[in-house]
Amino acid sequence: MTEWVATQRPSSGLFRAARYTLKIFPQLRTYTRDGRVPIDNNALERQWRQPSLNRKNSLFVGSDRGGHWAATMFTIFQSCRLADVDPYRYLVDVFAELHHGRTDYDQMRPKAWAQRSRAAA
Repeated sequence: MTEWVATQRPSSGLFRAARYTLKIFPQLRTYTRDGRVPIDNNALERQWRQPSLNRKNSLFVGSDRGGHWAATMFTIFQSCRLADVDPYRYLVDVFAELHHGRTDYDQMRPKAWAQRSRAAA
Protein backbone atom coordinates (compact mmCIF):
# COMPACT_ATOMS: atom_id res chain seq x y z
CA MET A 1 0.00 0.00 0.00
CA THR A 2 2.94 2.32 0.71
CA GLU A 3 4.21 1.92 -2.85
CA TRP A 4 0.75 2.42 -4.28
CA VAL A 5 0.19 5.64 -2.30
CA ALA A 6 3.44 7.05 -3.70
CA THR A 7 2.01 6.82 -7.24
CA GLN A 8 -1.38 8.43 -6.53
CA ARG A 9 -2.52 12.04 -6.59
CA PRO A 10 -2.91 13.52 -3.09
CA SER A 11 -6.27 15.03 -4.05
CA SER A 12 -7.89 11.67 -4.75
CA GLY A 13 -10.21 10.02 -2.25
CA LEU A 14 -8.40 6.70 -2.58
CA PHE A 15 -5.11 8.39 -1.66
CA ARG A 16 -6.66 9.83 1.52
CA ALA A 17 -8.25 6.49 2.43
CA ALA A 18 -4.98 4.62 1.90
CA ARG A 19 -3.03 7.20 3.90
CA TYR A 20 -5.52 6.88 6.75
CA THR A 21 -5.24 3.08 6.64
CA LEU A 22 -1.47 3.29 6.82
CA LYS A 23 -1.74 5.69 9.76
CA ILE A 24 -3.90 3.29 11.81
CA PHE A 25 -2.18 0.12 10.63
CA PRO A 26 -0.56 -0.62 14.04
CA GLN A 27 -4.04 -0.62 15.65
CA LEU A 28 -5.36 -2.86 12.88
CA ARG A 29 -2.56 -5.31 13.58
CA THR A 30 -3.45 -5.28 17.28
CA TYR A 31 -6.99 -6.30 16.37
CA THR A 32 -5.75 -9.29 14.37
CA ARG A 33 -3.39 -10.43 17.13
CA ASP A 34 -5.67 -10.11 20.16
CA GLY A 35 -9.15 -11.63 19.98
CA ARG A 36 -10.39 -9.50 22.88
CA VAL A 37 -10.11 -6.30 20.84
CA PRO A 38 -13.41 -5.50 19.08
CA ILE A 39 -13.34 -4.90 15.34
CA ASP A 40 -15.25 -1.63 15.74
CA ASN A 41 -16.53 0.75 18.37
CA ASN A 42 -20.17 0.71 17.27
CA ALA A 43 -21.44 -0.10 20.76
CA LEU A 44 -19.73 2.99 22.16
CA GLU A 45 -20.89 5.17 19.28
CA ARG A 46 -24.48 4.00 19.76
CA GLN A 47 -24.27 5.06 23.40
CA TRP A 48 -23.01 8.51 22.41
CA ARG A 49 -25.62 8.99 19.69
CA GLN A 50 -28.37 9.63 22.22
CA PRO A 51 -26.45 12.36 24.13
CA SER A 52 -25.73 14.22 20.92
CA LEU A 53 -29.39 14.02 19.87
CA ASN A 54 -30.43 15.11 23.36
CA ARG A 55 -28.03 18.05 23.24
CA LYS A 56 -29.64 19.21 19.99
CA ASN A 57 -33.18 18.66 21.21
CA SER A 58 -32.50 20.32 24.58
CA LEU A 59 -31.09 23.51 23.16
CA PHE A 60 -33.94 25.46 24.66
CA VAL A 61 -34.66 23.81 28.02
CA GLY A 62 -35.98 27.05 29.46
CA SER A 63 -33.49 27.78 32.22
CA ASP A 64 -30.21 26.73 33.77
CA ARG A 65 -32.11 24.76 36.40
CA GLY A 66 -34.05 22.95 33.66
CA GLY A 67 -30.80 22.13 31.90
CA HIS A 68 -29.30 20.66 35.07
CA TRP A 69 -32.46 18.64 35.69
CA ALA A 70 -32.46 17.33 32.11
CA ALA A 71 -28.77 16.38 32.35
CA THR A 72 -29.38 14.56 35.63
CA MET A 73 -32.32 12.61 34.26
CA PHE A 74 -30.48 11.75 31.07
CA THR A 75 -27.55 10.44 33.12
CA ILE A 76 -29.88 8.26 35.17
CA PHE A 77 -31.64 6.90 32.08
CA GLN A 78 -28.37 6.17 30.30
CA SER A 79 -27.01 4.41 33.40
CA CYS A 80 -30.19 2.32 33.55
CA ARG A 81 -29.80 1.44 29.89
CA LEU A 82 -26.20 0.30 30.46
CA ALA A 83 -27.27 -1.82 33.44
CA ASP A 84 -30.23 -3.27 31.46
CA VAL A 85 -32.73 -1.83 33.96
CA ASP A 86 -36.19 -0.40 33.36
CA PRO A 87 -35.76 3.28 34.35
CA TYR A 88 -39.34 3.64 35.58
CA ARG A 89 -39.13 0.64 37.94
CA TYR A 90 -35.71 1.78 39.09
CA LEU A 91 -36.86 5.32 39.91
CA VAL A 92 -40.03 4.16 41.67
CA ASP A 93 -38.01 1.79 43.86
CA VAL A 94 -35.19 4.26 44.58
CA PHE A 95 -37.59 7.09 45.46
CA ALA A 96 -39.43 4.76 47.83
CA GLU A 97 -36.14 3.77 49.48
CA LEU A 98 -35.09 7.42 49.78
CA HIS A 99 -38.47 8.26 51.32
CA HIS A 100 -37.88 5.58 53.98
CA GLY A 101 -34.51 7.13 54.88
CA ARG A 102 -32.05 4.92 53.04
CA THR A 103 -28.66 6.64 52.67
CA ASP A 104 -26.26 4.03 51.23
CA TYR A 105 -26.25 5.75 47.86
CA ASP A 106 -23.59 3.49 46.30
CA GLN A 107 -26.00 0.57 46.60
CA MET A 108 -28.74 2.60 44.96
CA ARG A 109 -26.96 3.16 41.66
CA PRO A 110 -28.54 1.37 38.67
CA LYS A 111 -25.85 -1.31 38.40
CA ALA A 112 -26.02 -2.23 42.10
CA TRP A 113 -29.81 -2.03 42.02
CA ALA A 114 -29.89 -4.41 39.04
CA GLN A 115 -27.66 -6.91 40.84
CA ARG A 116 -29.89 -6.79 43.94
CA SER A 117 -33.10 -7.17 41.99
CA ARG A 118 -31.71 -10.08 39.93
CA ALA A 119 -30.54 -11.82 43.09
CA ALA A 120 -33.97 -11.37 44.67
CA ALA A 121 -35.73 -12.81 41.62
